[in-house]
Amino acid sequence: MEAWQGRIGLATGGRVEASPDTRERFVGVPGMSAIGKHLAAELSIHRGVLVAPPRYSRSQWQLHSQAGEALGEFDALIVATPAPQARLLLAPGAPHLAQRAAEVICAPAWALMLSLSAEPEWPCDGLFFEGGEIAWAARNSSQPGRCGHTLVIHAAADWTWAHLDISAEQAADELTLAFATRTGGDISSIVARSAHRWLYSLVENPLDVGALWDSDLRLAVCGDWCQGARIEGAFLSGQAAAGHLMRDLTQRRVETQWPAQVVRGVPAYRRTLAHVESTGIHIE
Repeated sequence: MEAWQGRIGLATGGRVEASPDTRERFVGVPGMSAIGKHLAAELSIHRGVLVAPPRYSRSQWQLHSQAGEALGEFDALIVATPAPQARLLLAPGAPHLAQRAAEVICAPAWALMLSLSAEPEWPCDGLFFEGGEIAWAARNSSQPGRCGHTLVIHAAADWTWAHLDISAEQAADELTLAFATRTGGDISSIVARSAHRWLYSLVENPLDVGALWDSDLRLAVCGDWCQGARIEGAFLSGQAAAGHLMRDLTQRRVETQWPAQVVRGVPAYRRTLAHVESTGIHIE
């Protein structure tokens, strides 16, 4: 990751002014997917598998695909999906946590990428929009590690809700025209474009609990909807889920080695927990 020293503006009416939002911003290098690839480097990832709601039996989580294929039995489980998907996955085995997920509202967003033949003449690198079809636009080439001339545009939530079921081609047409109208941009320099609909783009009412945890089931649930509606919230929620699980594993390991009535007085036990906490993992 590297800091993005972009010039951020605010489009209000027919003018662009400096945005009051001066927070420091970071991006993945060479792209945002580099963050996920780095975290998953030593993991066994199974793509394209639709997992059925997990079942808890005999102190084990049993996973199957929707096609009925057995995926294994596990001592602990972490569910890290958008709230609507978490609700469906958790309903049979942990209905109390499914209910918490059901409280959360996720707004969709159409996103558009424009590839240009030349660098756009634009007074800023990132632009918030006040009202209208568009919420945000960014010049990708201004971010570290990027190449080419591309713009990323996010539609406003209200506009997306009203156009949720249109085709990607129609979304690209309408958002391109809206962007050109609001910014005065030259659309003749566009050489390619692609629109994508994010069904769970923005969490409107995050729970702000870090991560959900059931120690009896050894089940953690995390996501931006648990902590905050930004990528930072997703990271902190995942960190909190890991903290719950690490503390539980440490405690269970120690309790199998010493009688329960003396375990709290064993200095080694306290040192073990202190070590876990010193790693920076959030533990509650």
